[in-house]
Amino acid sequence: MKAFQTARIKLTLWYIAIIALLLTLSSLAAVNAESQAFNRIQQALGNPRERPKLTQLLETRIAEFEFKFQTRLLALDIILFIFGSIGSYFLSGITLDPIQEMIKKQEEFAADASHELRTPLTTIAMEIEALKRTEKKLPSRYIQVFKSVQAEVARMKQIVDGLLTVVRGESSDAQKTFSAVDLLAVSQDGVRQMQKIATEKEIELTSEGKPVQILGNPEELKQVVLILLDNALKYTPPKGQVKLNVLAKKRQAEVTINDTGYGIPESDLPHIFERFYRVLRPQEISTKGAGLGLAIAQKIVDAHHGKISVASQINQGTRFTLSFPTT
Repeated sequence: MKAFQTARIKLTLWYIAIIALLLTLSSLAAVNAESQAFNRIQQALGNPRERPKLTQLLETRIAEFEFKFQTRLLALDIILFIFGSIGSYFLSGITLDPIQEMIKKQEEFAADASHELRTPLTTIAMEIEALKRTEKKLPSRYIQVFKSVQAEVARMKQIVDGLLTVVRGESSDAQKTFSAVDLLAVSQDGVRQMQKIATEKEIELTSEGKPVQILGNPEELKQVVLILLDNALKYTPPKGQVKLNVLAKKRQAEVTINDTGYGIPESDLPHIFERFYRVLRPQEISTKGAGLGLAIAQKIVDAHHGKISVASQINQGTRFTLSFPTT
């Protein structure tokens, strides 16, 4: 791209200028030291009275010269290192500026596009709902089509909302509204909300723990719990178990969500928090999704100064762990 090419040329010119300056300074220092040394020797050789003493003093002079030269060279190296470090930092800023600007524009575009998509999606959903409630009885095949369209509209709205959460990231003002939150109450509220889905899938969903307070946004924290519980229920077969536990440790509050599901391959674990990344699974256990859930969860956890980690074994289950600083 043109912006990157321009930045690359500018950066190259800056590096050439600094390297030329460093080489010039180094060369001048070396030539100066060499000239001074040979001038002294020539002066001594040109004076007949000094010649007898030259042999005796030569070793001393050479030793002095070596010491001074090494001292000056070390001082020059330190100075060049300091200036080189400062220059490198400055050049790094020049390099990253266009990249940062491009990322900012991409995030602004994603946010604008998401906002623009919300309106037509809402309109479609409302129109379909109005048609379904019309007094005229609709043919059953139309009703099924409307249900399918409604489901896809709802999924697209989730994707749009997810994109907004991801692109807002650190620019969100959520931290300004942080307050004391009971992590156990928020987590159990999420468990109650997912209980119907668990019952329909014949999965035992339980929770336990003790009240522990952290600073945060209750709605966002609940969203993280819902994302992790939804994933656990999606990939746990019938008759399986999903268990949420809230622990209070030294200045830390911890939430663990364990399931007895299919597990995540080890090669996929480093990537599951990336945007739009989805684990390739066999056809019989594949589910719909945009690959944004865990990316959103990590953004929210980061905004709460917390950490999220995962451990998994194939055909044995997965454990997600959330940790937050307590109040």
